[in-house]
Amino acid sequence: MRLSIAALPFLFVTVAAHPERDPTDVIATVLGEVITVADATEIGIDSLINGALLTQFAKDNGIEATEEELTAFTDWLAANARESLTEFEAQRVELLAALEAADDASRARIQGRLDTVVSLIEARSEPPPDPALTRPIAKRWVENWKIQKALFDKYGGRAHYQQAGVQPFDAVIEFLQEQEAKGAFTILDDSYEDEFWTYWRSDGHDFIPEEKAAELLATPMWLKTGAND
Repeated sequence: MRLSIAALPFLFVTVAAHPERDPTDVIATVLGEVITVADATEIGIDSLINGALLTQFAKDNGIEATEEELTAFTDWLAANARESLTEFEAQRVELLAALEAADDASRARIQGRLDTVVSLIEARSEPPPDPALTRPIAKRWVENWKIQKALFDKYGGRAHYQQAGVQPFDAVIEFLQEQEAKGAFTILDDSYEDEFWTYWRSDGHDFIPEEKAAELLATPMWLKTGAND
């Protein structure tokens, strides 16, 4: 089983010990497809199951990025890049002045910061990437937001910040429990069962109150008026 691009925002990496076994052994099923030991070793059983279920959830609910949303996201990225370039240019001017006035003890430290800033300026001064390359990124981020919002709207509950944005934590748990109860996925090995649920049963999360989560998920950063001001 392969992980689709749509599943990439849902990578929840966990580490678990499993008895040594044949890579071809089937340890789970999801939406009628088998997951083998080799699949789970390469990607992770949590990512494989979450990715498949959430991709199907998007299809079932007609969740897809619109042209307007994709344009808004790519425009936001471009504006951020321009803003960052302006800030780094200002830092370079300040660091050059500081370097000129620096004593021997601080010169190396300031030069190191200046070298970093110059590298960042050079990276951001390159021609913008081909839209054909940025579009899949925009699509992934926009559709991830729409999926997370749809889950939150349906189930509510606590949320927290995750690498791909605000994640409706309790909503995803309820969704997964429903999917497991109706047989959309089955984990056939107890050690992989533990691995799958570790992330969701962990206490190591800083939660956002439900009201605040609703506000954050209602309008993502790239659609907020003045987001780059």
